[in-house]
Amino acid sequence: SLHDALPISFSKLVNYASELGIILPNLDVPKFSYHKSSGFVVYKNNGIHLIADIGKVGPDYLPGHAHADTLSFELAINGHRVIVNSGTSVYGNAKERLRQRGTSAHSTVQIDNQDSSEVWSGFRVANRAVPFDINVNYSKDCLMSFSASHDGYSRILTSPIHKREFIYSNTSLEINDHITGSGNQVVSRYFIHPDVEISKVEKEFLLCKNGEVIVKLSLESTHDAVIYDS
Repeated sequence: SLHDALPISFSKLVNYASELGIILPNLDVPKFSYHKSSGFVVYKNNGIHLIADIGKVGPDYLPGHAHADTLSFELAINGHRVIVNSGTSVYGNAKERLRQRGTSAHSTVQIDNQDSSEVWSGFRVANRAVPFDINVNYSKDCLMSFSASHDGYSRILTSPIHKREFIYSNTSLEINDHITGSGNQVVSRYFIHPDVEISKVEKEFLLCKNGEVIVKLSLESTHDAVIYDS
C-alpha cells in the first residue's frame, strides 16, 4: 500500500504510475550531459549514475560555499549510492566546517596534505583550482569518457598537476589519475556510503549492501589501499 510509512521501491512507483496512465520516459536509454557553466558531468543508464565535478569551485565573484573538491565524483549503482563526498553538517566559522570544505573530505586526490583550493574561514577561498585540458567523448554504444586537469597544487613544491580520466564501457568504470612532479605525497580517497559494507578479498574490494555484492573495486596501484573508518 502507498499509505505505508516505509519507503516505496522504485519499481512499485513505476507500476503505480502505469496504473494511473502516466507515460514514463525510457529509462534504459543512456543519458549523458556536460554542463559547461557549472562544470558537472552526469552519466546515467539503467545500471549506474555518475556525477563528476570538472569545473571551477564556483563563480569567481562569489565562491563562499565552495569546497576544495575539484575532480571529485559520486557514483550510484543499481539505485544504491556507493561512492560519495562526505557531506556538510555545519555552517559558520568552525574547525569542522573547514574540514568538511577541505579536499580530504572528498572523493578525489590530495597532494602534500594541502587543499586543491585554499578554503579558509567559514565562507572564504584564496587561490583556487582552475580546470583545463577538458576532453569529453560520448557515443550511444555504451562508451563514454571524459578527462580534465587542474592547477590547484601548482603553488606547492614541484608544482604538481592532477589529471583525472573517467572511462565507462559496458559494465566497467575505469578511473585513471595522473600526477606530475616528484617527491610529493599523494593520497587518493574514495568515500563509501555508510549503507555499503566494504571488505578486501586478495587484491579486490567487495562493496556490498544487504549481503549482496554491488560492485568489485580493484586498484592498479603500486601502493597498498587501506580501509579507514570515517
